[in-house]
Amino acid sequence: MPLLLGLLDDPITFCISDAADLLGEIGPPASVALPRLRGLLAHHYEWVRVRCAAALWEIDGETEAPAVLDALLQAMAKNPATANHVVACLDRMGPPLRRRPCPCSASNWPCPGAAADSRASTTTKNSSGSAAP
Repeated sequence: MPLLLGLLDDPITFCISDAADLLGEIGPPASVALPRLRGLLAHHYEWVRVRCAAALWEIDGETEAPAVLDALLQAMAKNPATANHVVACLDRMGPPLRRRPCPCSASNWPCPGAAADSRASTTTKNSSGSAAP
């Protein structure tokens, strides 16, 4: 873990991002990295912010939801190319995201939480009239 923590201070952004990804995969045992990951939410490069936000979620979960959500939505607003990573993280956040007031209503972004809710609550009918999975 010391190597990964050191990479969070690297000047090369992909090193920071890759370290954050690995720390997120480690999960709660990587909690020693939380202060540094929180600090990186202010990084100048939005891809670093997205990857660090996702790692925060994977390591500490709902406790980090407000900061993670804010970082993800701001990064996506600045760089729409981050949307796939942002939406994947929002999807992993699942129910905790849906229990909070949706910040998407104050932006031009479609609400991923609302989309997930509508997918879960609707079924389609097949040609025989029975509900399709």
